[in-house]
Amino acid sequence: MLYGTTWVGETYYRQDAKTAAELRGATDPVGALARKGGAAFFLFSLISLAGSIFLPWVVESPDDDPLASIKDAPTGLSHSVASLRRYRPDITTAWGVSQLAFGVSMVMAPFTRSFSSATTLVALCGLPWAMYGWAPLAIMGEEINKLAAATNPHAAYSRLSEDGSMQLSRTSSDSEPPTTDTTSGAEGMAGIYLGIWNIFATIPQFLATFIAMITFSILEPGASQELGDGTGAADPDEGVRHGLSGTAVCLAVGALCSFVAAMQSFRMRRY
Repeated sequence: MLYGTTWVGETYYRQDAKTAAELRGATDPVGALARKGGAAFFLFSLISLAGSIFLPWVVESPDDDPLASIKDAPTGLSHSVASLRRYRPDITTAWGVSQLAFGVSMVMAPFTRSFSSATTLVALCGLPWAMYGWAPLAIMGEEINKLAAATNPHAAYSRLSEDGSMQLSRTSSDSEPPTTDTTSGAEGMAGIYLGIWNIFATIPQFLATFIAMITFSILEPGASQELGDGTGAADPDEGVRHGLSGTAVCLAVGALCSFVAAMQSFRMRRY
C-alpha cells in the first residue's frame, strides 16, 4: 500500500480531460492530488481501525473457550458472538482470506479508471491491513508453541488466565518445575524463529523496490510533464496519459504475490 495515495491521486487526474485541465490550472496541483489520496486513506484507516477492534472476536483462537469468548465480547455483542461461533474461521484461514481480499482488490488497479472506484478499492484494503497487524505474529506464536511442546513438554504455554498471568501447561506427569536452561532455551528458539520471520518479511520489500524501479522505467520513463507549471494546455487532452499506470502495475504485482501467500496459508491448515 506504499503507492496507494499516489495511485488514487493519479487516477483522479487521469479520469477525464476536464479534471486534468482544472488541476493543471491550479496553484498547487500536487497538493490537490495528495488531498484526494489522503481522503481515500482516511477511509482506509477507519476500516482498518474497526477491523482491528472486531476481527479478534470473529477469528477463533487455537484453544478457544466458548464461554470466555462470549464473556470477553463487547457489551451488546455477546448474543451475536454466540450465534456466529460456529462460523468462526481459525486464524490461518482468516489470514488466507485477508490475503485473497487484498489480492482481488489490488489486481483491479490497472483496470480502474475512476476516482470513486480507486477510493473504494483502497478503503477495502483496510480489513486485510488490520489482519496484517496481528495475525502473522499470532500464527508464529502458535507454531513456536507447538514446536516448544514437541521438543520439551515443560515449554508449552496455555492461554492467559483470568488475572492476566501466563499459565505453564505441563503435558508430563513429572511434578518438577522446568529448569532455567530449559526455559531460556525455549525463549532463545522463539527469538530465532521471529528473527527468521522478520528476514522473510523484509526481503520482499527490497524485491518490490526493484520491481517498481523497472516498472516505472518502462511505463513512465523520464520526468512527468503532466502537471507542468500550472499554465494549462491548449488541447484539453494534451498531457493526459491514457496508458497503463506504473503505480497501478506495482499494486497489481503485489496482488499476485498475495494470491501466492493465500495459497500457502490454506496449505498450512493441514498441518
